[in-house]
Amino acid sequence: LLPMSPGDFKLIGQGIKRGSLVQFDRGDLTQLKKFIDSHKENFRDMLGMYDQLVDAEDVYRNSVPDVSHNHIRLFTSGKLWSTIFNSAVTGWKVQNIIDEKGFQKLHNSKFKTFIFFLIGLIPILGRVLRKFWCHADWRKHYISLLTSFAYFKKAMQGKVLEMLAGWHRSGRISREKGEMLANHKWRILLHLPFLILIFPFLHRFLTDWQFVKDKFHDLIITPIKLYFNKDQRKQWLLDMLRQGKDKHILTDEDARTIEAQLDEPYIQKYLVSLVVHLMTIFVSEITWLFVTGIYLMTHPEVSAAERAKMVGAILLAFHVLPISPGSLVRGFYTVSLAIRQRNFKDYNIALFLSFFKIVGYLAFPIQMTYRYPALARFMAAHWATDAVHIVPVFGERGALFEHAIFCIFYNWPLTIRRRMRARAAMRGNLSPRYWHIMPIAVAASAILGFVVKWNFHVAAAMLCLGAGAFTTIFCGKAALLKRISLSAFSGLLTAAIYTVLSIFMNAKPANDVIIAGLWHCFGFSVLAAIGAILTELFLPDVENLPK
Repeated sequence: LLPMSPGDFKLIGQGIKRGSLVQFDRGDLTQLKKFIDSHKENFRDMLGMYDQLVDAEDVYRNSVPDVSHNHIRLFTSGKLWSTIFNSAVTGWKVQNIIDEKGFQKLHNSKFKTFIFFLIGLIPILGRVLRKFWCHADWRKHYISLLTSFAYFKKAMQGKVLEMLAGWHRSGRISREKGEMLANHKWRILLHLPFLILIFPFLHRFLTDWQFVKDKFHDLIITPIKLYFNKDQRKQWLLDMLRQGKDKHILTDEDARTIEAQLDEPYIQKYLVSLVVHLMTIFVSEITWLFVTGIYLMTHPEVSAAERAKMVGAILLAFHVLPISPGSLVRGFYTVSLAIRQRNFKDYNIALFLSFFKIVGYLAFPIQMTYRYPALARFMAAHWATDAVHIVPVFGERGALFEHAIFCIFYNWPLTIRRRMRARAAMRGNLSPRYWHIMPIAVAASAILGFVVKWNFHVAAAMLCLGAGAFTTIFCGKAALLKRISLSAFSGLLTAAIYTVLSIFMNAKPANDVIIAGLWHCFGFSVLAAIGAILTELFLPDVENLPK
């Protein structure tokens, strides 16, 4: 496990701003008391627990030095140090480092407690010396190790079994491999060098051929079977639903809704497309290896340093560019589906997203939002929360980062849907409005042509985003798709009017201005549509609007 993670640095920085170390941070009990007093009906059966919490908090906080909060009390308060010493002795007792007799011995002598603490600072040997001094059972154990070979042999066997159990729990070895190593203990020596690997997956991948075959089957054979077998696709989705319920990222209501839709033809169509997307996971890596191999074979005369630079440049290009060989395969597959089935509506989102890396894997879960919102939310949350496990948070999988990703892909869409329905109900009494796109386009193009004297691209982007936002806001009762389409058209009009103005204002040849105008038509339309989408996503709740 990694000792630090991105989350650590952020929280440490936030704590320092508050004048506190995060390891010793604390809640505001005064604020909690105010909240309880203002919601007494919800805390009716817990009022007495607040006083207990205050007492427990006092003991706990006075059990650690906590320089950031205790300050001068560390030099003036005998009670504080007495609590710290007593709590340390209690902690050692709970950890089974000392027994009852050792507890009494240290509890009655601050000097012995301090010496016991200093002994613990000795690497490796300190823990042994502590137990030898203040724990009779451990002392007897250590003496027996030195005086009885039979006992030593039995203890080592137990230590090996304990170590193998830890390897199995962490995922370094399978149960079968653990049982084999327990019966052939000398083979453990072959695994010891792999303990330096931080990720248990790598240890198992390099030492377990059956594990490698199973992974190959899951990544290559299983997707092929899923592509051709409807029943297996159905079972695959049911297994994901079960995992979602076990991990509490799927409500029972949504699970029942999804299970009732499993046999619908569009579900199967989207599942097949999702399987094809999964089959493209390693296309980019294989292409990178292939390109790198060709370069190395065709440039044998280049020095080792230059070859290393070029290989690094190829790798950087494959990982930095937003479009990769794998995403191109996904994109062209989606385009072929839309053309073959003559159906753009059911692939309109996936057609765009499939061509991009990373987010392309979520193209079909997002596409399903139109027909199957519950399934789309679940699948996006399922794949996204699994993906974040590669990022360590406090040295562990998931945690706060996984929760944040789940909120983005599952809870936030629910919030957006509720807001959009509320706004649709509010617009119910209005009339659809379309004429306003012309004054918006004229105003935007005029500002861009006559007012803007600074960076053209930044100004154009801001004006188009604003044009899209104002277009969707003033569309009245018009449907969402029409609002976004009108916003894109307002961007197109802005580009067209600006191009006409440029022909009369600039001394450049008309052909050059028209070619630039064509690019502006495309770019302005996209930016205006993005402005409309962002506006729809981030408009405030209807309840929060002024009456």
